[in-house]
Amino acid sequence: MGKLYEVRTIIFPGRDKDNEATVRYVAEHIGDGCFYKIIRYRPFGVRERYQKILGEFETEADYAERYARLARDLGASKAYVV
Repeated sequence: MGKLYEVRTIIFPGRDKDNEATVRYVAEHIGDGCFYKIIRYRPFGVRERYQKILGEFETEADYAERYARLARDLGASKAYVV
């Protein structure tokens, strides 16, 4: 119906296999039909118990951009990093 505006994926540092699998799946399904926001993980505002699981490190911009490039290569032409 063309109503999907954007899809968001949070990229976690050190989780290469999971990050890549998610980005591949999403990019192959949305194509260039909507925006694909690749979000850098930041611990700010994350509950303490989840910070212990996810870590206190921020995702580097270059690391996240690698996944945005992958998404664009797979056809999600509107992929970008925030």
